[in-house]
Amino acid sequence: MRYTLLPSVSFDKDNKGIHETIDIKFNLILLVIFGACGFLISQFAYTFLIGNARREVLEKAQLMMASAQSVRDYTANDLSPLLQQNPRHRVRFLAETVPAHGALTTFNNLRKGLLGLLVSGGHAQSDES
Repeated sequence: MRYTLLPSVSFDKDNKGIHETIDIKFNLILLVIFGACGFLISQFAYTFLIGNARREVLEKAQLMMASAQSVRDYTANDLSPLLQQNPRHRVRFLAETVPAHGALTTFNNLRKGLLGLLVSGGHAQSDES
């Protein structure tokens, strides 16, 4: 049985095998193209997200280090001279006179606060409970 679509184009119903192999080849080519595009997109997204995470971590680390340096400078320049005038300083060692002590204490408190934020899922916890 023969069907004619246009005068010069005809479709033979009994000739299914050729059309099925063309469909299979076309589907395989599309599968390979979509797979390659998916792989490339995933690699670009991974690179972008990892770079963004690294940049954010470095910014937060620089902020923490600047905060510790600021506290250290404050202790060395302002607090230490005042504490050395304290009469107890002559009898007993005051850790607060060492610039690194204030910076480490502040840094540790900040780290505990950040760990608390990470554990609680990003919500600040109040001490009033």
